[in-house]
Amino acid sequence: MDLSGSSVYSVIRTGTPEQAHTVLQELKKHVKKDNVHLPWVGKYFEALLVASDSSEAAINTLAFSLVCHLVKRVSIQDVSGTVLSEQSFLVLPMLIPRIADAKTSVKVSAKRALEAYWLSSPKSVEVAIVDLGLSRRSLLLVNECVAWLNYILTSVSPHFKLDTFLDPLARVLCEHAADEKLVSNVKVLLENYYELKQNRIRKFDLQKALERNNVPAALRISIMGTDSIMSRPELTFTQTLSVTTKPLSLAHSPEKPSSNRPVDSSHKMAMQDDSHLSEGPGLSSNAELRAFLGKLKGYAYDFLFEPANVTDANELNQVFSSMYVSFEEKETERNWGAREKGILKMRGLIRGNAAAEYLSDLMTNIREVHEGICKSLLSLRTTLSVNSCQLVKEMAFLLREAFEPLADLFIPTLIRLCSNTKHLTNYNSHLAMCAILAQCPITTKIGIKNIECGVRKERQHKKLRLFLASNLHHQIT
Repeated sequence: MDLSGSSVYSVIRTGTPEQAHTVLQELKKHVKKDNVHLPWVGKYFEALLVASDSSEAAINTLAFSLVCHLVKRVSIQDVSGTVLSEQSFLVLPMLIPRIADAKTSVKVSAKRALEAYWLSSPKSVEVAIVDLGLSRRSLLLVNECVAWLNYILTSVSPHFKLDTFLDPLARVLCEHAADEKLVSNVKVLLENYYELKQNRIRKFDLQKALERNNVPAALRISIMGTDSIMSRPELTFTQTLSVTTKPLSLAHSPEKPSSNRPVDSSHKMAMQDDSHLSEGPGLSSNAELRAFLGKLKGYAYDFLFEPANVTDANELNQVFSSMYVSFEEKETERNWGAREKGILKMRGLIRGNAAAEYLSDLMTNIREVHEGICKSLLSLRTTLSVNSCQLVKEMAFLLREAFEPLADLFIPTLIRLCSNTKHLTNYNSHLAMCAILAQCPITTKIGIKNIECGVRKERQHKKLRLFLASNLHHQIT
């Protein structure tokens, strides 16, 4: 079937509903499995805009699903973000209203696609969130936009700036001061932002925005803690260097090693005998935690596994794209070998230069393929499951704080594996959990995810209870 941009557009525009449905299905298969021809993407989106207005419910639903898949595919392929930036006037009006859809599946798909869009073209999305979301009369949509901003800040990028949104959020507070849920959500967003930023300049900017938009004094006080005029602090060069981000914590985080780089096993130089240094990825300078991890057989970093380097972000994206097909559908005799090769390939990539030079692309690709990794974790083939546990453990070792936004994608599966009857499987899942808790900031989200998973139906399993107790002990020590 001809899937060129002009051909697809022509069928959607002038073909019968049956022809339109067929071409959309074929295009969806192509987008999910293969790279797309980027010059055709504009016509694809035009065709999907037409299809989304169809009176045929099946075509409408398929068109929206295809929009989400196409956004994610293009965000991976186009490292520059140019394509999605140029198409934002067409695509974002289709995506943003759907984050408040009545159907949960549609809402989730829209939010994931919007996240991928933001990672590729942040400015376009931020402007559209203001124009198409926060400025609308629909309280449900405004609320979902606030919740999405909070998700990006707390789960995707703690360096996310709210500067673009201060005045729109202040107007929301002023216009909808009687809506307790919305006001509460805006306050939570702002509290999380300033907890992470710890920066008086940003609080000064917020105060001025609240005043400019005539937010009631009582509400200003509840947000700022005071209604007195703050002065903008003059930061010296030394002070600007001391401003850091701080994750929300359930308990204190373990001390971090002085270097995030893996130790090269070819180095013959003796390590300094300083108590604040780690001996390699995965270990901690905290004496108590170090002793605990030292007792775990098989926890240590495997220096013998060869790293795999890439020449640029495009090559990295292509390597990940080539794996997607093997992770689709259920595991079979035909695809499990390809899955294992993909897992081993990822173990090499995270050890190579990608984490240092193309971290954003690496994180996006890991998020895209996480369902495939979870399927491999649950594999009945021990080697595939164990290699997948090793992959998650090594991602925690080498990506450290950067892995924290992705950790909750794997925690439920890992804790489920702790109740597996195979010793190699349940033990390696326990090692991966220990690595996550030792290397990632111990945030409220990770703590709650740990507990939530532990109290489900597997809670009657004795081995799971032991592993969960060990994990919780790990979090609070």
